[in-house]
Amino acid sequence: MTTVHTLASGSSGNAALVCCGDTRLLVDAGISCRRITASLRELGLALEDLTAILLTHTHADHTAGLQTLLKRSQLPIFASEDAARDLCLRLPLCAGRLRPFSRNSRFDLGGCAVTAFSTSHDAPGSCGYRFDGADGSVGLLTDTGYVTEEAADILPGADLVLLEANHDVEALESGPYPY
Repeated sequence: MTTVHTLASGSSGNAALVCCGDTRLLVDAGISCRRITASLRELGLALEDLTAILLTHTHADHTAGLQTLLKRSQLPIFASEDAARDLCLRLPLCAGRLRPFSRNSRFDLGGCAVTAFSTSHDAPGSCGYRFDGADGSVGLLTDTGYVTEEAADILPGADLVLLEANHDVEALESGPYPY
């Protein structure tokens, strides 16, 4: 069965687990490795049970735990080409493990077809995902200001869509955020 488990969501950190049969994908690592492993343990899993890490974008609330995860596992990391370039500059450990892809592309990870699509966010190469397994589909769209045309084309028909729409351009422009 295709399932999704939110491990953390919010400005203090984001991480989700998408399972398509035996394929287990960690989407974002914005919380500590300790919290990720504890959350996995509650689900009866360990880091060794994961297939890969997929990143939506490179903001710290989506990548804060990545450096420690890289030290404790040999998992491949999938990110859009722009996000992968940004990540290599900040986390040299990931260079050999990165699997960059073009946004609005499709690739297979085990028993799961992954379709990446562009999102409306202020990070290089930000994207969302649709996961299609033999027994269900899940869409994941985080930190978006609006649903992009790509997302609107790819997400219909998904059994479940997780949508986090907290990206507000006006709040960023007038709030206490750096330029």
